[in-house]
Amino acid sequence: MEVRAMIQQIFVDNKRCYGHRRVSAELRRRGMIVNYKRVVRLMREDNLLAVQPKAFVVTTGEAAETGSPTIVSMSLRVAIPRRVGLHKSPLPFRQPRSL
Repeated sequence: MEVRAMIQQIFVDNKRCYGHRRVSAELRRRGMIVNYKRVVRLMREDNLLAVQPKAFVVTTGEAAETGSPTIVSMSLRVAIPRRVGLHKSPLPFRQPRSL
């Protein structure tokens, strides 16, 4: 079977999710030794672009409300409030000169 036809068959059989690396590996598994650069070129010429499916995330409705609590809904308490300017500095504080 021709290399181009094998690449197209592998690509379509795997729901158009295989890129050049997976197609090259599948060709090697089937006994065809083909350089990955040739696979890239042939896939580009045939306009075979792999599309990776994204995970569906529910952001509204009951499913979102039953998830982990948000920071707003949690009661956060600070044990010691942060005090600004009371840290020890390695350099002494100098007053600016008046003009």
